Amino acid sequence: EAVAALPASEIIETHLDCAWERRAGLLRVLNDPDRERHGGIRDGLVFGDLGKGERVVIVPAPDRPSIMVRVESDSRLRTEALADEWRTLVEDAAGSDTATDNGQSDSGDSVT
Repeated sequence: EAVAALPASEIIETHLDCAWERRAGLLRVLNDPDRERHGGIRDGLVFGDLGKGERVVIVPAPDRPSIMVRVESDSRLRTEALADEWRTLVEDAAGSDTATDNGQSDSGDSVT
């Protein structure tokens, strides 16, 4: 019942290449005090306006030189716009233009 009461959401998850030695610096650059940031994870960053149902989670992959960017919103169009915006921010911060989308996207209650 509790899951059924949750609002539907769209999720896009992308993995962006980032050299091992650049990952900590990238997270420091993205940890801008002017951005609305929420706690809750140990090794990454969470941004967003949870009141609007938007969230961006950025976490370094533990087993490969990449950064996972997961974007969540209540509409597909807004989720795609946020994914593009954050992909650009992460690539600029990493000094990289290489991105690999893992093809995972969900809508509704299930989260991968």
